Amino acid sequence: MATKDVLINMALFMNGTSYVGNVDNVDPPKLTATTEEFRGGGMNGPIEITTGHEALRMGAEVINYSEEVFALFNLAEGSSVSFTIRGAMKSWNGGPAKPIKWACRGKVIEIDPQNLKPGTPPRAKLTVALDYMQMTVGSTVVQEIDVVNMTQIINGVDVLYDVASALGIR
Repeated sequence: MATKDVLINMALFMNGTSYVGNVDNVDPPKLTATTEEFRGGGMNGPIEITTGHEALRMGAEVINYSEEVFALFNLAEGSSVSFTIRGAMKSWNGGPAKPIKWACRGKVIEIDPQNLKPGTPPRAKLTVALDYMQMTVGSTVVQEIDVVNMTQIINGVDVLYDVASALGIR
């Protein structure tokens, strides 16, 4: 069976500036739960209890050595960069392109200038520690995580609302 959707193309925007034609690839935020193993009396084996999630990170490889790219490396607290990753997916069965989008905010914690080779465009890999991300497929917000404000919305439901309420945050 063929894959249902194929990424036809993608674009990257950093602080509102388009990097169309200047981006090679993007690593969207990876979502990984943190868990603790628990086995209580009367249980025949352990279960994993979710305790949160790992730090959110994204990466991008740009074909650009401009001062704007290298100026994104600003470790001053409170500084952040907005990133928007947009993709166009087409169904193997035809139909219109379906958008996929990640809206992210964070701090560029690494800029890795790649090997310089005469006759080739310069590349730089960026690693970003995120405090916010929102993933939208089509017109549906699938995930929205705001680490600082203790919000995690999955398909329209804030799954941390009761915890934040119990802590007096909401």
